[in-house]
Amino acid sequence: MLLSAVEVHDFRNLQKVVIPTLPRLTMVVGPNGSGKTNLLEALYALRMGRPMSGTSWRPAIRRGATSFLIRSRENDSGAIHSYGLAYDLMRGRRSTLDGNAIDMKTFLTGRPALFFGPDSTDSLMSSPSRRRALVDSMIFALWPGHYDLALRYGQILRRRNALLKTGELRPLEALDTLFIQAASRFEDVRASFIQRLAPHMKAAWKALRPSGASLTLEYSPPRGEALKKKLEASLEKDLKRRHTSAGPHRSDVSIKVDGVPFRSALSRGEAKVLVLALNLAFVSMLSSGGVMPLMLVDDLASELDEQSRELAWRAIVATGCQVVLTSLDDGLFDGARVFTLDGGALVSDGGLDSD
Repeated sequence: MLLSAVEVHDFRNLQKVVIPTLPRLTMVVGPNGSGKTNLLEALYALRMGRPMSGTSWRPAIRRGATSFLIRSRENDSGAIHSYGLAYDLMRGRRSTLDGNAIDMKTFLTGRPALFFGPDSTDSLMSSPSRRRALVDSMIFALWPGHYDLALRYGQILRRRNALLKTGELRPLEALDTLFIQAASRFEDVRASFIQRLAPHMKAAWKALRPSGASLTLEYSPPRGEALKKKLEASLEKDLKRRHTSAGPHRSDVSIKVDGVPFRSALSRGEAKVLVLALNLAFVSMLSSGGVMPLMLVDDLASELDEQSRELAWRAIVATGCQVVLTSLDDGLFDGARVFTLDGGALVSDGGLDSD
């Protein structure tokens, strides 16, 4: 589903931004603090129904306002629909389709967005918990049923941790059967996803690093009997620490470059390329199923040399997705229509960049 037009009211520092025509490739330029990233965040909210960071909508309301509104016109194979997302301090969040209120599941169906920016590198580099969250967010978008598995596992994990705090062993033994079942089902989905993602990611990495090192992506957590043995071995430690030390909440994805863990093998710029490869791999998976996400790319040029930047842009364009990216310089990315923001307002439509 393609964005044809968008308007944003009172979101972050954007008082009123109206873009009446959005092509497949759009570049938003402007100085730091002009609202470029905020516009991407508004588009993300409109497609994903949640804040890009955090859980509360209140910080997204422009200072002095009491609500925000984001609306779009979207083309679904020739059928034109209007979508709206609003948040009001009194009435909360509202989602609409063609002016009628709809539930969030209907609002989100078939309209994914993918955000890639400077903070995306940290989501992979910083900690296992953020890597797990990144992988799970992709799985939720691809297989919504995974969300129910995550909720079920989380409920049982909380019950197990509560029993560890009391030291009651008999109910803990009974609960562990349910815990192992829920954890193994959860891990099966993650492992299946990583297995399917791996060839897409290798291809994306090769496109971004034609003469670069080899890449491996694996996920082999303990499941079933192996998880049972690990829980038994860690029981004494878990009772002392009062929390569960094995399960999907502790697993990690293995990414290696030439056999070396990626955090040790890559520079900051190379790590950004790796995260882009992961995102492009996910886009490839989605598109193979007939779903083309909206790609929101923030400050692609930062931390990349000229060759890496050109390869990255070429790979993004090659996905065939609709792309909205931001840049400080309007001459870096060929083929995109340029819009300029300054002070939270659209100040010009620069037309097609063809330099």
